[in-house]
Amino acid sequence: MKTVVVDFRISNKSINTLKNLGYRIIKTPKNPYVAEAICGHPDIVLCKLKNHDFLVDATFCGFLSEKCRHLNLIEGKSHLQSKYPFDIAYNCALVGNKLFCNEKYTDKTILDYCKDNDIKILNIKQGYAKCSICIVSDNAIITADKNIFDTAIKNNIDVLLIESKGIILKGYNEGFLGGATGLLEKDLLAVNGNINLHKDCDAIKKFCSKYGVNTVSLSDEPICDAGSIIRL
Repeated sequence: MKTVVVDFRISNKSINTLKNLGYRIIKTPKNPYVAEAICGHPDIVLCKLKNHDFLVDATFCGFLSEKCRHLNLIEGKSHLQSKYPFDIAYNCALVGNKLFCNEKYTDKTILDYCKDNDIKILNIKQGYAKCSICIVSDNAIITADKNIFDTAIKNNIDVLLIESKGIILKGYNEGFLGGATGLLEKDLLAVNGNINLHKDCDAIKKFCSKYGVNTVSLSDEPICDAGSIIRL
């Protein structure tokens, strides 16, 4: 069965839409070691790598292994902490054969995995790499971060730069589009909220359609960064 991991606080409207689309829902348990605002964000404890390989924080590994026995879960070495940048060890974005991350604070197991699997590491300033990157395809992303935008351009990745405002993240001034979305299928991008409420909605839809990707709004609510919706 198709399965996605979501924050345990995601709205019932979003949950129901995902279920109606045919997805089994796994809600993250609360992580007591990171800030309250991101304590349920999947992309804080889970990094999606190649095939069915997932790099997982130790506190989440046992829980997920019981839910999905078919996955290859690799337990990370880093112990997450509440203060930035010690909460970003697993917050990386694999785009095709390139990994966006703040290399200094990324879990060593992820970096070793990249070296063993010929994945190019793109070192960026932004620690919340996956939060900041909405993956559209193996060679296309959307971001509001200028440094990520420039890095993508230099590495021949198609990228759309959007407005940084308009996404809710409780406890912070604003959230990230990457943390409010998830590529469910090669042709379907889920948005946690109503994409039409974003200032750059037309540009986002047009960019996605260039890659044969449709956007689906999971609710009629404002877009909310609840951590990336991760398809297993």
